[in-house]
Amino acid sequence: MKKLSSTIPGEGKPPTGLKEVINAILLLFLLSGCASVPAPAGRSIGENEEKRIRDSFTAMTERQQDCFCCVDSGVEVTWKSPFASGQVDGFLQAKAPSFLRFVEVNPLGQPWIILATDGKSFAYLPVYEGTLYEGDVNAQLFTTYAPSGLDPQHFFYLLTGRVVPGPFHIHDTKRHNTLHQYWLTYAYEENGDGLRHHALYDPKTQRLKEYVLENAGGDILLKARYVYHWASKTGDSCVLPMQVVFSFPNQFGEAEVRFRDPLPDVTFSALDFKLEPPEGFTRVLVQ
Repeated sequence: MKKLSSTIPGEGKPPTGLKEVINAILLLFLLSGCASVPAPAGRSIGENEEKRIRDSFTAMTERQQDCFCCVDSGVEVTWKSPFASGQVDGFLQAKAPSFLRFVEVNPLGQPWIILATDGKSFAYLPVYEGTLYEGDVNAQLFTTYAPSGLDPQHFFYLLTGRVVPGPFHIHDTKRHNTLHQYWLTYAYEENGDGLRHHALYDPKTQRLKEYVLENAGGDILLKARYVYHWASKTGDSCVLPMQVVFSFPNQFGEAEVRFRDPLPDVTFSALDFKLEPPEGFTRVLVQ
């Protein structure tokens, strides 16, 4: 094993490809920021209808807590904006609430880049460099390229179209202007971060169709849209959206994740997301 470095060489510049991978994989965003665009709007509804929808939504979130804990699937990730575009193919393993491991493969199907995180720290291994980069998700490099409002500790739920568990209060319920679906606006009781969450809920399928995150100043931080094609055998509430489209109003950018051939009934432990370098690789601490 080579000597552990204390910082990234090259006057603090990010290693080759790390910025792109963080942008493309860790929520697949190009640039962070917020946008002065309005929150979702809808039509007011009666008291009885409002109670029915709120009860249905709350029951759905409770059932989701008993759904599959893990995902093991092939993925195709594409992103585009006025500034850049690209695509990566590989395999994704994830475990609630925050564990993620992505392996990008080259045209021969060999591992090319590996990225793993537990929601608090991350490890990035470009196989072709012979180097393992490790750091905290609060490190400057990570926060520079991750979007505002992103909570790495709950990424699993955003990716799988679920509501983050925890006590929340529903502030508003409105019917979609054109669809038989409903916008519910809620906030978590204990966070005190001023974030408002908007969920477009379909009571017929009992699934989340869209998700919007708004900060305390009324700026939209991110949007996610879910397209469902696959359901596990444990029930309609336990579904994996085979296509997830993220959009970022401030940069007019969009990123899309397509799952392919997900494996059923998989289970992982925290140890499965530990990334150890092969013998002879350099370990670098990212500041």
